[in-house]
Amino acid sequence: LLEATDKFIRQQPKVIGETAGSMLGRELEGLMQRAREYKKEYGDSFVSVEHLVLGFIQDKRFGKQLFNDFQISLKTLKTAIESI
Repeated sequence: LLEATDKFIRQQPKVIGETAGSMLGRELEGLMQRAREYKKEYGDSFVSVEHLVLGFIQDKRFGKQLFNDFQISLKTLKTAIESI
């Protein structure tokens, strides 16, 4: 899992030099929105790691394929998170 993630990150374009400011890409913004929705679903006050992971499993660029490769479904992930 870590190797696959590191490989994906290394393949991403890099910003070099000064920038006018930081901004999230479309997919990362979508992930953050899904995490906020899971926060509400679970009745939590803050977005936490488990919300981000649940949002990441639906990421079209990388997360969905990564979790499929490791045969982890959304249902399995939710069950694991809810058990802890």
